[in-house]
Amino acid sequence: MKKIAILFCCIIPIFVHAQVSSGIKFSTAKNLQEVLMQAQKENKPIFVDAYATWCGPCKMMDRDVFSNQQVADYVNANFIAIKVQMDSTKNDNEYIKGWYADAANWKLYVTAFPTFLFFTPEGKYSGKEEGFYKQQEFVAVLKKNIDPHGSYLAQLKSFKDGSLNKTQLLKLAYWAKENKDDSLAMQIARVYKSRYVDNAPIDSLLNPSADRFHATFIDLFSFKDKIIQYIYEHQKVTDLKFGRWPQYSRNLTDYVIGRDYIYNNISPNKSLDTISPDWKKIERNIAKTFDKKIAKRLTLNAKIGWLYKQKDWDQAVKLEFEKIDRYGMDTTGLGKVSVNNLVYDVVFKYINNAALLKKAATLMKTIVDLDGETDHAGLDTYASILYKAGQKKQAIEVEKKALDLVEKQNDKINTKFYREVIVKMQNDQPIWK
Repeated sequence: MKKIAILFCCIIPIFVHAQVSSGIKFSTAKNLQEVLMQAQKENKPIFVDAYATWCGPCKMMDRDVFSNQQVADYVNANFIAIKVQMDSTKNDNEYIKGWYADAANWKLYVTAFPTFLFFTPEGKYSGKEEGFYKQQEFVAVLKKNIDPHGSYLAQLKSFKDGSLNKTQLLKLAYWAKENKDDSLAMQIARVYKSRYVDNAPIDSLLNPSADRFHATFIDLFSFKDKIIQYIYEHQKVTDLKFGRWPQYSRNLTDYVIGRDYIYNNISPNKSLDTISPDWKKIERNIAKTFDKKIAKRLTLNAKIGWLYKQKDWDQAVKLEFEKIDRYGMDTTGLGKVSVNNLVYDVVFKYINNAALLKKAATLMKTIVDLDGETDHAGLDTYASILYKAGQKKQAIEVEKKALDLVEKQNDKINTKFYREVIVKMQNDQPIWK
């Protein structure tokens, strides 16, 4: 029975592939140039199924959607379709390898799987969609992307013609941002801001929808904008109005102040160079316009960022810990992640100073205790920093707790990793290299 079951499992992928083949007719072209020749010859846009071998929803699209006759008929009639594997494996054949270069070029558009990319017959990028869709939903997505009026390229043309209304303009700004057309997104957003934000009553801008625009296109805003002034002066009110977390509004205005009073003035090319800025002068300038507390906090953040750029890890970590001592440790979800990343990515990998290692271990113990020892990643970070600090016995005990959690979760990848770490600890091997 076991042999029969194994044989049947081997047949299933072939059967599924056959189903897909009898549905959408994916091109067998060896590279993009061949696809472009076919697309221009048939005057059809290009549809790319950008998938990953490990992606479950990608396999569901193959099985449940691409094999559907209605979907297949629509794709085959209106597109040149290709499947491109975005990751690589040792089992990749020559056909898949032939698409490596194009896959690498398209990675900037792919932030999730599955991703569906669209191009004109001439190869101009015309948009993307992400995620699993049911059959009828996917047909609607396909139709939208070749709609002569509603497609991305059609909307861009309407923008240039000046014929988009308020809702269409805002939607297109976000669409361009999602499509990684950042300069174009800013251009569209600038028009929207000028028409519908700059002279709007403050009350009309105190809602989550308006805040999404502020947050997405914050680089269009400065303290000359009345909405930024209002947010600065009424932070608790705007946190609630926007439906955000505490101190969200402070973070937003901190960004604007930091950008305009620090980062844009550190060097002529607006980058952090190797010459240490005059931090006292920067702090004084901010204090004149705002207050000393803000000036100290933002200047400290800028110093830390500058030290990271210089790879001066010890000084950067000292200031990170000074910041925590001065302002307290953020113990919210994102705050704990931030501390964990600081300890693992910086202290664990680059710091040998005993006092800094001890401080990092103390911080991680706080995080682990707050989580009730239920987060295996936090336990692993805590164990790692303990080990580097010379507390081998305790480090192994904590790492075993992380291992126990992932074993119960049937997490095979982390189970293997944590077991290997424990062996290295037991053998006094460095685990930070």
